[in-house]
Amino acid sequence: MPVTLRAWVSDLIREGNIERIVQGDNSALQDLQRVERFARIAVWCVQGDPSTRPTMRNVVCMMEGTMEVYPLPDDPPRVHRDFPPPLSPSSGSGTHCNSSSMIE
Repeated sequence: MPVTLRAWVSDLIREGNIERIVQGDNSALQDLQRVERFARIAVWCVQGDPSTRPTMRNVVCMMEGTMEVYPLPDDPPRVHRDFPPPLSPSSGSGTHCNSSSMIE
């Protein structure tokens, strides 16, 4: 059975093998700390349960470095399953980040 991309990336992060995610991309290999941060964010963004995904505001803040990246979630499903239907777009404007949204 094929392993999900989310599970593969999570395993590489836990094992400390981040460089395998960007193997062959010399510029990315020069900044593995950023690659790991973005990979952790990506793992959260593709959670099967939409209620566990970060808001887009928090995603932007985590990517900008103004908010701590969430710790990795528990082990993701190892194999592909059907995903829930997409959520309808929500309204909102701006990506104001403040310290009250920081994750400790």
